[in-house]
Amino acid sequence: MAIPTVVLGLLPTYESIGLAAPGLLVLVRLTQGLSVGGEFSSSVTYLVETSPVNKRGLSGSYANVGSMAGMLLGSGMASLTTNLLSVDAVQAWGWRLPFLFGAILGVVAFWLRRHLPKSSHFQDHDTQRGETSPLKAAFTENFRETSQAILVASSYGALFYISLVFLPNWLKEYTGFPLDQAMAYNTLATALLLVLVPVMGWVSDRFIRRTRIMAISMGLFGLSAYPLLFWLDSGGLAAVVLVQILFAVFIAVLCGVAPAMFVELFPTKDRLSGYSVAYNIGLGVVGGATPMISTWLISIKRLWAGRL
Repeated sequence: MAIPTVVLGLLPTYESIGLAAPGLLVLVRLTQGLSVGGEFSSSVTYLVETSPVNKRGLSGSYANVGSMAGMLLGSGMASLTTNLLSVDAVQAWGWRLPFLFGAILGVVAFWLRRHLPKSSHFQDHDTQRGETSPLKAAFTENFRETSQAILVASSYGALFYISLVFLPNWLKEYTGFPLDQAMAYNTLATALLLVLVPVMGWVSDRFIRRTRIMAISMGLFGLSAYPLLFWLDSGGLAAVVLVQILFAVFIAVLCGVAPAMFVELFPTKDRLSGYSVAYNIGLGVVGGATPMISTWLISIKRLWAGRL
């Protein structure tokens, strides 16, 4: 993940190499995305497998804590760059600095990875596994588990992208709320998640089954979505703050509980492949397309309202 991030900061400009510049940008971004997609599910599996059984929810939740901390760090670096440098300097060379900063994170991560203990589950599987393809097993032997995981990950991804990605732009485009304020409150909601996510993972270890607490969160999200969005459309600042907090609580349950639930769903021998397929389809494909689909549905509604 660190290598393509640093490469982004070193890419030549369009003025230097012409159309090859945007082509390289797309290629590097694809490499970055594929790296994240494989690394996240691997890190969750490792965290859960090396954790005591009664602490799996808490341990798995740390992957999402790290991911969101990275989002905040990236946002903070971008904000710092634009505030310290002039507009011309940012456009000329300053935009490269946040990406190059990734080199420092990469070195630290590499050092940490070199000193991690081994997973006994993986070692046992590695010595006993046959020549079967775990990816093939995800769609044959474990088709039921993979299908269940894809459905849950898709719901999780749609809710995540609606509340943390799409909402600020929705507020600007459809309610006239200032984008900078919407982004600021969205950032605060993300910061709140850093506290809530491990708490929800711990709750799932001690007090309630993971599947049950996830179903409650998704159910409450679904039941309250329309009235909360209706309130956002007319409620002003108080509505924006309170709805962001409520959405953060709902999402915190999913981010805190889902990692351990996904790992426990699959047998050890095919766990990583099944989880990776489900996670990347649910979060990457369905979740990533949710803002676009939402915008399209709004435009369809407006079109029909105009005709009526």
